[in-house]
Amino acid sequence: MTTPSDQLNLRSRHPNYQTFLDFNESESERVKKQYCCFLDQKYGDDPLQAMDIFPSNKNNSPFWYLSMEAIGVPWTKKVMVL
Repeated sequence: MTTPSDQLNLRSRHPNYQTFLDFNESESERVKKQYCCFLDQKYGDDPLQAMDIFPSNKNNSPFWYLSMEAIGVPWTKKVMVL
């Protein structure tokens, strides 16, 4: 029987999970170097209340705000593109 915990456990479902983790980490580093960003901007007193902001280079651009908590996944950071 598959439980929600099993479904979210990528390590058990994908034997090559480290490949994905390595890719995500390298892409994150590339983006932080390639684009203007303001990392770990505090919005509260809790150490986890911080977000990374990646401003757009276009005027009047909409912004995208990713909140993993909104979809029920605990997350340590927020992402905002302005």
